[in-house]
Amino acid sequence: METQLIETLRHARDTAGDLLRDDGFVSHVHRGLMASARTPLSIHYVGRARFSNDCRMFFEDAASDATDGEPHRVYGLARFLLDRRHVRGHLHGVDVGLVDTFLSPGTAWREPVLAPFVEAMLPVRANMEEQLAQYRSVGARKKMQRTLRKGVPWRVSADPAEFQSFYTDMYLPTATTRFGLEASVTSMDVMEQQFRRSGRLLLTEEGEGIAASGALVCTFPHRPRVLHYWKVGVEHCQSLAPTQLTEPYNRLEAALLTYAVREGFAEIHMGWTRAVLNDGVFVHKRRFGCTFHHSAEAVDLAVCSSPGLPPALFACRPVVMWRGAEPVAWLGQDGELDADAEAALLERFRAAQFPPLRSITLFTRGVVRTRDRLLEVLRRARAEYPCSVALVEDA
Repeated sequence: METQLIETLRHARDTAGDLLRDDGFVSHVHRGLMASARTPLSIHYVGRARFSNDCRMFFEDAASDATDGEPHRVYGLARFLLDRRHVRGHLHGVDVGLVDTFLSPGTAWREPVLAPFVEAMLPVRANMEEQLAQYRSVGARKKMQRTLRKGVPWRVSADPAEFQSFYTDMYLPTATTRFGLEASVTSMDVMEQQFRRSGRLLLTEEGEGIAASGALVCTFPHRPRVLHYWKVGVEHCQSLAPTQLTEPYNRLEAALLTYAVREGFAEIHMGWTRAVLNDGVFVHKRRFGCTFHHSAEAVDLAVCSSPGLPPALFACRPVVMWRGAEPVAWLGQDGELDADAEAALLERFRAAQFPPLRSITLFTRGVVRTRDRLLEVLRRARAEYPCSVALVEDA
């Protein structure tokens, strides 16, 4: 209860400026190509300005400046409330409306809402055997077991000089190389303040004490048994191919798990993650054993779309929605089910398996000749996974 109160107060502080500013809200149309399908997609976002770019999760290139179309309008609270009501009832020349539910009563939205980012939490067990047992991927578990058998030299450091090296040589190059234009880079001043208050460096070593990869981990007074795995970096990452980064990350995660178990933490906060079930980071954390949670600091978006779009949209980007604190998965299937489409749909069902999710909605369109095959997929999903599945046909 105390933790929830502190987070609520922090959220209230962060959003106070939205209420007071004349430009705290926007009406903005984003245009680009729908992820995977690569068909034109337009999204009208109405809400707090600082969350406008979150809707890019549905585009092929989330980092692109997909902003052509209707001019970007900024305004205050009163105009936002009027515009929001209008967009909910009328989509003019766009495919999707995403409406910020800010200041809405909890009963105002009958459908689940979308929080584009969720918190990933990893429970920490009493020993490494139990920790590895909660992996949801046999392959990932075996890979970690091999890494631990080889041994990973690591150490914890509170040395300010090592922090400077970590930021300059590991964190900054890794963030910009890995995420490119989409990278959200934290300044050295902000990171150093956190490091001095309650942070420390977790460093893996190669050779004679030479740091090869590292993470800034933190604790906070209101959550003393939660270890925050905040910022990571790999030495010489610019010269490594993406496939070559797997091993340094795996070694760093081995050190993280060993440290968290040894120190008796209850959970590891694995950071914010896009609420897209087939996103690579989400998939990795789900296999790792994470649970995913809504946060009061996230924006909640009501989703309205043009007729016939949900099957294609949620096939390309299956998402986690929220009905209060309860997660719901929205999946899609657009067109007949041949063997490849059936395998892809089963994979989407598999990706939706994590606690505490217990409900899946599947939107379909154009499944006529292969409807029996679709019903068999649903039967298998309901039998294999501990969740309810609702079918919305020709959505």
